[in-house]
Amino acid sequence: MKAMGFYKYGGPEAIEPLEVDAPKPGDGEVVVRVACTSVNRLDILVRSGYHNLKLKMPHIPGTDMVGRVEEIGKNVSTVAVGDLVISNNLYGCGKCGQCLGKNEVLCREWTVPGMHVWGAYSELVKLPSSIVVEAPKDYSVDELGSMTLNLPVMWRCINTLAMARRGESIAIRAASGNSGLFAVLISKALGLEVIALSRSEDKRERLLKLGAGHVIDQNLDKNELTGKVLEATGGKGADIVIDPLGETLADSVAIARNGGRVVSLGVLGGTQSTIDVKSLYLKNVKIIGMHNTNMQDFIEAFDFASQNKIKPIIAQRLPMGKAREAQEILARGDCFGKIVLSN
Repeated sequence: MKAMGFYKYGGPEAIEPLEVDAPKPGDGEVVVRVACTSVNRLDILVRSGYHNLKLKMPHIPGTDMVGRVEEIGKNVSTVAVGDLVISNNLYGCGKCGQCLGKNEVLCREWTVPGMHVWGAYSELVKLPSSIVVEAPKDYSVDELGSMTLNLPVMWRCINTLAMARRGESIAIRAASGNSGLFAVLISKALGLEVIALSRSEDKRERLLKLGAGHVIDQNLDKNELTGKVLEATGGKGADIVIDPLGETLADSVAIARNGGRVVSLGVLGGTQSTIDVKSLYLKNVKIIGMHNTNMQDFIEAFDFASQNKIKPIIAQRLPMGKAREAQEILARGDCFGKIVLSN
């Protein structure tokens, strides 16, 4: 089968056309003919050798996925050949207490398609049937191909872990990124007051049009940024702070209100942050770490999106063969919304 992937870690130039054997489903597995996927920061991190990943080469990235079931293995009854399906972006061992308790994101052997095993930059992808469900009918194929990673991750972040309540304020770092945009859309639908942080003046204007109540320049230093958030929240600070950057964790604690919640879900800006522990405990701020989502959150997220008519923002549509160019565009920050790759 044809795919786009790499034989060694590197820059965008490492992405090249591949010709590899088509996957065959094992017990409890399905093979899906990929209709489309989209480009995520995770794809770039994996291509760059994220956290010293030891991958069997060649590797095929791609975590978002929508397509039709091509073949099913033994003991698969939840989907049938020909079904249009989407898949969650994580599965566990299926045997440990966390998996049996439907909390597979805490499994010690969690696997992400496109990161640990071959993903969706391909004609066909093999997946456990446990993470594959029929696609919602109120979205187009390219919309679905841009939603399966960021939408459920941000739903788990805001609803399940931060336990957002209508009327609360939420400060979203990197709000113009792929995850940030879904965070804005989910937060608005939940009735939260959205404070969107972004480095780009043009994107800050677009975030206002998207419904953010306040937009703040993320380039400001800690004191200035804290002052702006305090001004936007009547001097209290944000009830919830979403931080996918990592190195800004201390700053996120500073802009949270007393008793607020900070969710740390990435290291896009760096892995190290020095926190003033005194300010942390005196403010009674809760820091919550997360890295992905469970199947239960995945299903809830799409139900919520459908009920609230949440639509993804698609910046560009490209053929799968343009995967290298798509990663270059995302890395430069030259887009507002998802870049979809279609077969």
